[in-house]
Amino acid sequence: MIRDSENSIPNLEDIARQFNTTSRTVRRKLTTEGFSYQELLSEELCRKATHYLETTHLTVEQITQRLGYGESASFIHAFKRWTGKTPKAYRSTR
Repeated sequence: MIRDSENSIPNLEDIARQFNTTSRTVRRKLTTEGFSYQELLSEELCRKATHYLETTHLTVEQITQRLGYGESASFIHAFKRWTGKTPKAYRSTR
């Protein structure tokens, strides 16, 4: 569901509702599989961000909005944590 979302990233409650269960149950099942919602979310946001930077001319602000971040600074900080580079530096090496 996270991967298939285009305009908004589903939160844990949205995912649980889709499977007619509780967010606690989803969290527990993810844990038994060795994952957490936050890890999956971060992986997918990183994948989408790098895809946008590599294949589009979207601005950092536009990517920020598409990924559901409230402000560009938060997205830039997260991107740097994921890749070790700012979005601008990442794009310039592509």
